[in-house]
Amino acid sequence: MSWFKSDEAGTLRFDDLHPVAQDALTKYQSEFSDPFPRVESHGHYVFGMFAAPTSIEDDTADFYTIHYLANFEQIVTVLRAGQASSRMSSPFDLSIIQVQLDNAIDLFDHPDWSVGMAIANIAELFITNIEQSVDALKKNIQADLELVTSESRQIPSDADPEYLSELYRRTALHKTEVVSLKTLLYESKNVLKAVSSDQVDVRRNVNNIDEDLFTPFVEVTITDLLMRTRHLTSIRDNMEADLELMFERFQEIQSSQQTDVARKLTGVFSILLFPQLVAGYFGQNFEKTPGYRTEFGWLYSLILMLVIAVIQFYWLRRKKYL
Repeated sequence: MSWFKSDEAGTLRFDDLHPVAQDALTKYQSEFSDPFPRVESHGHYVFGMFAAPTSIEDDTADFYTIHYLANFEQIVTVLRAGQASSRMSSPFDLSIIQVQLDNAIDLFDHPDWSVGMAIANIAELFITNIEQSVDALKKNIQADLELVTSESRQIPSDADPEYLSELYRRTALHKTEVVSLKTLLYESKNVLKAVSSDQVDVRRNVNNIDEDLFTPFVEVTITDLLMRTRHLTSIRDNMEADLELMFERFQEIQSSQQTDVARKLTGVFSILLFPQLVAGYFGQNFEKTPGYRTEFGWLYSLILMLVIAVIQFYWLRRKKYL
């Protein structure tokens, strides 16, 4: 937890917080997999939360979050991340975000600084980290999309199954990451919109002058973040459409592979069918069957079966059934 305050600030005591804020600070287990950014005005202070992805390469759609309490003199931040998963190549380092957070608020004593601007800087830190994750995810998806759909590099139906399996697994992981960003981006837009449109604010009167926690200058900064978040939402939607296209291509490859298997089985059964017919013919119990009692009848039968099988084999290969 970090606490930044001016010399004149009092104390934001936990017991004085609204029960909604108390619950959000103590019951946070689900926010690491399904974060729900928020901002609320609780009279003399504002309460909220931002979130960003931990990584796009850890096989999990996890997030780190920050809760904040703020009035005109102070801001309290609580930075959290979920437990490290065994599937992670390396645990997410929350200390890196803490350093960035400290840098975002280290101008607290600047003459033009305000708690509202500090919150805007925290929001920008999280939006920037989301942009970095989305950009890396977009590059990975575009590379795989080109591999799957490009006419010059299109995956053949007889491609290595292990390669296809790995490509499909990677696409599924990307799909999980993209879907997990939907609620995050949508609710982040709502938070920024609420602040920029003055729907959420804390006000006070000093020397008969009304003051807002989020000044017009801060609201302009928040509006810019809102535009960036809308752009991220558009990119996320496009990535989801690209992934759907990739899954359709995978289905085409799977269907083609199944058709090839069916053709091969048809060819094998066709080759085996005629020997069975010959065997059935020579196995008839008639005394005057042509060749039935000749010395080389079995040899004629064997040669005939082999000749027909070879003819069938080359014909089926030519038709690409084998």
